[in-house]
Amino acid sequence: MAPEALASRVVAGILAWCCLFAGCSRREPEITVTWTLDPQRPTADAEIIVRLELVSADGTPVNGARLQCDAQMSHPGMAPIAGAVVERGRCVYETRLRLTMPGDWVLVASGGLPDGRRVASSTRVPGVQPAKPPVPGP
Repeated sequence: MAPEALASRVVAGILAWCCLFAGCSRREPEITVTWTLDPQRPTADAEIIVRLELVSADGTPVNGARLQCDAQMSHPGMAPIAGAVVERGRCVYETRLRLTMPGDWVLVASGGLPDGRRVASSTRVPGVQPAKPPVPGP
């Protein structure tokens, strides 16, 4: 067999193997995480409610996830603030956080799904307002 023919067969074999491998590998559906903050424009040192909605690519609600949520300042030197995430039902998860300083924050949620897959998502929270001074009484 001529070297060119042998090389062609090797290349064809490798391509066939790659196509077979790609076709046989099962890609899990991606998870979409939707973030909602209440209030939408947080104030420093005031509690906010963070809601996460997890839905698979085919629109199926994702229940039973075990998640954690951390709030991090966008500059180094500040320890993250962790919040316990509780499942509220029908793919909605919730945590309460108290952002301690004004400025830009990043919220990061991560954890595991019931089928063993991992999920991670983040969202920016720009311009957290300074704490409002107490109103003097009479």
